[in-house]
Amino acid sequence: SGSVPLGLTTIKIGRRPDNNASQWNGHIARLVYWNTRQPDEFLQAITA
Repeated sequence: SGSVPLGLTTIKIGRRPDNNASQWNGHIARLVYWNTRQPDEFLQAITA
């Protein structure tokens, strides 16, 4: 298990040109953390 730093809302992946991460662009758009439980309907709507 782990903890998410306070204030962290969005992680951008694939923007660094020095690690060939650009190949992941389009595969992982964004990873968002909520500090409160979201309804399943809400989660399904944003991941559809």
